[in-house]
Amino acid sequence: MPAQKLKDFLDRHNIKYVTISHSLAYTAQEIAASAHIAGKELAKTVMVKINDKMAMAGFARFSQGKF
Repeated sequence: MPAQKLKDFLDRHNIKYVTISHSLAYTAQEIAASAHIAGKELAKTVMVKINDKMAMAGFARFSQGKF
């Protein structure tokens, strides 16, 4: 499960984070609204494949996803 691997990584490196449960949502704004938090306080994670390996990337609200 990618979420558990991320939590394990953050815990191993003593990185502080907060897990927020929310109803089904697809966009960062929908997730923020569902979780009752400001969109600027949310980072959206996506799974990407790099050199045949899965990786997780995080995008803050200000990211437009244009490369």
